[in-house]
Amino acid sequence: MGEGIAYRSGFTRWSFIAMVYAAVVMQPATLYMSLVSGASVSAGILYGAQFMSILLFTELARIFGKPLTKQEVFIIYTMTASMAAETFWLDFLYNAYLRVSPIIRGFDIVPPWFIAPPLGSQALLTRNLMHPDWFPVFLIFITANLLRRFVELSLGLLAAQLYVEAEKLPFPLAEVDAQAVVTLAERDPLRMRIFILSSLVGASYGFILYGVSTLSLSLTGVKLTLIPLPWLDMNQLVENVFPGGSFGLSTSLITFGLGMIIPRSVAVAQGVSGILVYLFGNTILQRTGFFREWLPGMNISLCWQRSILNFWASPIIGASVAAALTPILMEHRYFLEALETLAHLPSSFRRAGYLPLWVILTMYVCSTAGIIGITLWLVPSFIPYLWVLILISPVWSFLATLVSSRSIGLSGVALDIPYVREGVLIALPYSSTDIWFAPIHTGAGGAGWIQRIAVARRTQTNLFSVFKAYFIGLPIQMVAGFIYLASFWRVAPIPSNFYPATAIEWPVRAGWLGLWVTKQIAILNPQLLTGSLALGIAASLTIERFKIPFSFIGFVLGMSQPLPYSVSTLMGALLGRRFFTKAFGEKWFERNKSIIVAGLALGEGLLAGFSAIVALAAKSLWVMPY
Repeated sequence: MGEGIAYRSGFTRWSFIAMVYAAVVMQPATLYMSLVSGASVSAGILYGAQFMSILLFTELARIFGKPLTKQEVFIIYTMTASMAAETFWLDFLYNAYLRVSPIIRGFDIVPPWFIAPPLGSQALLTRNLMHPDWFPVFLIFITANLLRRFVELSLGLLAAQLYVEAEKLPFPLAEVDAQAVVTLAERDPLRMRIFILSSLVGASYGFILYGVSTLSLSLTGVKLTLIPLPWLDMNQLVENVFPGGSFGLSTSLITFGLGMIIPRSVAVAQGVSGILVYLFGNTILQRTGFFREWLPGMNISLCWQRSILNFWASPIIGASVAAALTPILMEHRYFLEALETLAHLPSSFRRAGYLPLWVILTMYVCSTAGIIGITLWLVPSFIPYLWVLILISPVWSFLATLVSSRSIGLSGVALDIPYVREGVLIALPYSSTDIWFAPIHTGAGGAGWIQRIAVARRTQTNLFSVFKAYFIGLPIQMVAGFIYLASFWRVAPIPSNFYPATAIEWPVRAGWLGLWVTKQIAILNPQLLTGSLALGIAASLTIERFKIPFSFIGFVLGMSQPLPYSVSTLMGALLGRRFFTKAFGEKWFERNKSIIVAGLALGEGLLAGFSAIVALAAKSLWVMPY
């Protein structure tokens, strides 16, 4: 980080108004689409929320004679996504569903008092989120949620110092985001021309992908699908030759675009890994009896989920731990350098907005201790297993954040390690079911901050202004989300046919929870876990020692995500290097590929967001008196 770089605040009146706009205008659309169409559609709409907000407010600012700086545009870009995506309150409605669910009762499970009001409460009978019976539940989980956000911020700052500042990983998606922000703020004619043309391509495709199906369903009640979302499922084409295997393509242009900008070694490793594991590997498992649950006609989602539960969970966890530990062991100087820099924070890092090490560690220790304390207060019988909470909360969260952050730094995609919490709780000789509903923190949420920090560094945005915008915006987005979700619940029950995604997904989700809680699934195999850990460390060390052009973190990423994403990323890499470099020249393509991908994301996201708003407006007529 150069001494001469001036880091400016991006949290101003304009960016604050844009954040409020996203919470008030865009959030109901994304929330409604998540209820109606599920996460795959609402995720695409978030791009629309970001870019619709940026385009609106950059133009308004220019009309008023005060063009926005790239720092202000970055705050709008990064904050409108979170402001429009508040699904925190949806978990409470899911818990209310668990309270009355016949599926949960069929497993002879009684959900504890702290997840939802009791049976017979007017809060449930009248579908009222503002009923006093909710208040104790809200207090517990809001407190735990705030503590979790501080845990994630502290881990994100540690990971950023390690991977952004010390090791200087490429962060390909951060470069895309930064190019979009700078282009929209500075309006360079050449860059804008490329950006607009690629946006038109993305918008045209986005209309076919999102608009046709969303609008036809909302306006006519019949869903017309020209391109399936989120992927083209080819399982039935390959299952006769590869029983148990999966194959398909992600249908989002963003996935193909990602392959154009990430390092070739990562794209190749990711694609090879996905094909080896979920096409050939699943076939071997099915034929040897390890994938007993496979049936002809099973789709990609079920094949992916069931094969992980039957076999792949332990190898994924072991390989992920190897991916986190090996770089620290081999390049420990980066880790020590990061700690040393935070411990004695130079003036340039202070100007950039980094926090000193003692603040980060205090935040991390106090927040994790608070979450563990809440869990033990709610489930005091779990006190003898305090060591388990320490293992899967502060320790595992740290390792998971490192591996996921490194994955983002190299591939642009977070590596999500599945079923760690479930596997540990199932392995314990503990019979009470209440612990399954407690707010235990696991996972790699800190990796979400590293992307923000990487883009902030590229746009010279002071990090403290990012933190300020985040925590000032948090109550606004939560209040808006509460009001909208309470209104949606008043209109119709959730789940119900009025909100099809919940009617389909929530009973399945409850069934899985029942299987977990009653320990009818066993996923952790100690031999597989330790074996994959040892093989992973050996493979990673060999790759680094002999400079083999193959990314181990890319290989683990291919193991952990559905195959269509890995295949489409690999195809995007081949397409970019074989077609675009020949058509436009290698130098031109390397210089402008991030702008092209940013434009594709803008166009596709805009059409997704526009479709959601039109769908919400059309459905709002349902409650009118005529």
